[in-house]
Amino acid sequence: IFDLVPTGVTRLDIFNIAGEWVASLGSSAFEVISPTQIRWRVTNDSSRRVASGVYIYILEAVNTQGVTERKIGKIGVIR
Repeated sequence: IFDLVPTGVTRLDIFNIAGEWVASLGSSAFEVISPTQIRWRVTNDSSRRVASGVYIYILEAVNTQGVTERKIGKIGVIR
């Protein structure tokens, strides 16, 4: 689950450790829980479950001052 600022996300992409694109916001891979939370269903954009491993996310959101902020992080998936 990604906790967000109330102003909203402009970009959320997930890549595997090799740098290959896996999923992006707006696909069935994500579920919007509330205006401030998004859940990754641990699937790719084709709705297939991703393998165990480390994934990289890029999250861009507009902060309360109207400035776009970027956060890059890692997610571990264990099946």
